[in-house]
Amino acid sequence: MSSKHHAALARFAVGLLSGPAGDVAYGAEEATRRHLSGLFLYGLSTLGSSADRLPPATATAIRRSARREAADDAASARETGEILDILHARGLHPVVLKGRGLALALWPRPCYRPPGDLDLLLERGAIRGAVEALTAAGYHETPVALRSDFSEAVLLPPAGRLTPVDLHWHLFRSVGSGIDAERFLRRARPALLEGRPMRVLDDADQLLFLLVHAAKHGLRRLKWLLDLYALALRTDTGTWRRAVQRAIASHSSRPVHVSAAFLAALPGVSIDLDILRPLAPARPIRIALARLVTLERTLREDPLSQREIHAFEILLEENLPARIRRAARMLRRVLLDHPRNRVYKASQCDR
Repeated sequence: MSSKHHAALARFAVGLLSGPAGDVAYGAEEATRRHLSGLFLYGLSTLGSSADRLPPATATAIRRSARREAADDAASARETGEILDILHARGLHPVVLKGRGLALALWPRPCYRPPGDLDLLLERGAIRGAVEALTAAGYHETPVALRSDFSEAVLLPPAGRLTPVDLHWHLFRSVGSGIDAERFLRRARPALLEGRPMRVLDDADQLLFLLVHAAKHGLRRLKWLLDLYALALRTDTGTWRRAVQRAIASHSSRPVHVSAAFLAALPGVSIDLDILRPLAPARPIRIALARLVTLERTLREDPLSQREIHAFEILLEENLPARIRRAARMLRRVLLDHPRNRVYKASQCDR
């Protein structure tokens, strides 16, 4: 990614965090709270400013935070390398989804992106071997109830380490379930991460995955928005066309349209809207989704309520029978959660 794109990403982050009034002191405090201090300071430098123009206490806090972010990144890099070494010893070279791969490919410096889990995509038959290798190294599996909607196994790190490992053989169980992970794996290309062999997604597959993932979660994380913004800045029309074709083929048009239309309205992003037109759902669906996906909610990072989760599953689902089944399940849960029924269920348990 070019320095021009890096600067654009950083300035965009400064603008978002500083709010409509452009209050950079407030923005610096927000950046510190959200572990985006390094990116914010870099953004100030591209605007011809620096932390010296901030109130002294704020400047001290954001510089200290940026140093902590760099230290956390060094730990993340080391642990990522160790995890890939463990898997490489078993002959496993996963695709790295999101996380550190995006930090290195899209952000000005990897330490500017807040670290998280290490999401890895492998062939279905390789998952058990990966779990065995990691558990032998001290990682331990979480209960099924704590896994996300596309995790096959989540392994927590041993004492003294920070990076959980999320293993996947498919990408989505509900919305986006039509995306064929095996095809993604066949199209993935060899690469290195922290000097270790792994695989990266084809450009159109990466775009498709990130758009669907963000839409399913209502674009409620600023980090995900910055990932998509950085990717949109460098994505050419040909890649957008291939991603759209694959969205249509995998029945994931709606989530791709939601995220892409959201991106197209952001400053500096150029997406040919004619490419997106075949993806657009009916107007009532677009209106309902626009109420749920807003920049203000992304900035606040509002967690999705249970009803919003159900709403996204229904509104983003293209298959009518599946949409009806999900609506019925949601109605059943709402009815069962009615206060009168909660009292009834409690009385049944007392018996």
